[in-house]
Amino acid sequence: RYVAEAQRLFEPVIVSIAETNAPKEAQLYAISVAIAVKEVELALWHYINAFVSNQQKYLNSADAFLLEGQSELTRAGLLAP
Repeated sequence: RYVAEAQRLFEPVIVSIAETNAPKEAQLYAISVAIAVKEVELALWHYINAFVSNQQKYLNSADAFLLEGQSELTRAGLLAP
């Protein structure tokens, strides 16, 4: 329930970012943030699958997505206008 609610809250933000006619520097920052959010969301779903199925492959994938999301968020910070 909480995951679905978080997803509903993030989707309009990502759509707004895509529809905004911002300066190029801000667009790159916004895209990077959107990618980071999606990677963290994927990590969350993989953690849930790991918990439910007790399969290590989901835990490994979740860790990888989370690290990529963190890396992308760091990149976004460097792109911040």
